[in-house]
Amino acid sequence: MIEERSDGLSLAGYDILTPLHVGTHSRVLRAQRRADHRRVVLKTTAAVQPAATDAARITGEYALLTELSHPALVRALALEHVGDRPVLVLEDAGVSAGDRLRGSGWPIEDALALAIAVAEALDTLHRADLLHCDIHPGNLLYNEDSKTGKLADLGRAVRIARFRVRPRGHFPGDLPQAHVYSAPECSGWIPRTVDGRADLYALGVSLYVLLSGALPTGFATPAAAVEPRPRHAHPRHDTLVPEGLLRAKTAPMPPDVRVHAPHTPAAVADIVARLMARAPEDRFADGASVAAALKACTNRASASASAPRTPVAAPGGGDAGQT
Repeated sequence: MIEERSDGLSLAGYDILTPLHVGTHSRVLRAQRRADHRRVVLKTTAAVQPAATDAARITGEYALLTELSHPALVRALALEHVGDRPVLVLEDAGVSAGDRLRGSGWPIEDALALAIAVAEALDTLHRADLLHCDIHPGNLLYNEDSKTGKLADLGRAVRIARFRVRPRGHFPGDLPQAHVYSAPECSGWIPRTVDGRADLYALGVSLYVLLSGALPTGFATPAAAVEPRPRHAHPRHDTLVPEGLLRAKTAPMPPDVRVHAPHTPAAVADIVARLMARAPEDRFADGASVAAALKACTNRASASASAPRTPVAAPGGGDAGQT
């Protein structure tokens, strides 16, 4: 049984620990299940009396998570209700990459491990004819103890066949990250059909941020520069995008992550650039290909680290380290 308290949500059998996210449409909290002391995440609508679209987003996410199965997708444990307000109970899969970013890049092995997991999860979504539509560091989870990553928040996922290309110069969504992480074709500026490669573009921007702690040059856009369309124009409240961001996204050459993270290996930088290619046909074909390329980089790095080192001769022909 779930009850509603004046100061927030109360779920029988669970202790609310801390809020994780409070947004326009949803609210996310960390909780602990009393029966086994397991930590979980509760996701519900922001409003006690939610709009039908917000409630449908929660119940739709539960349906998708129970339909799909992949170890890198956050697992749904239950769906409860408080009147018309749905409450999705999820496994607590780790800390969001957005919360872990503090102005500097991640260790490369952690960034690659998370990106590989997300690429594999996206491959599962795309094979099911689904676009995630909201890939950014805040929706990528990482457990530092187990070194495992997971993809969260399928609340905006849509069937690929039903994706609506936006009017020229607009990106989807009412959140700032929608403008930064969306692929150029989602705005109508690139005359291409939108498919799973749009999610891969967003993964590329996310990986750039994970490696460098910074957005690509031209991608950082003050909120004041984004002019909203009237809310009645579209349920998702599409927004106009500043000219500078559009120029950066539609430049002939994709950004090089080594501008902000010069120690990034060339092979990894090439993968990020390919993910962020302007035209979908220049990107990876699917998430499985991305994961394979990133794993090859990880394997090369591991082999290099474990290779025996050849002794270096000291000046004058003596053995290094001897006097």
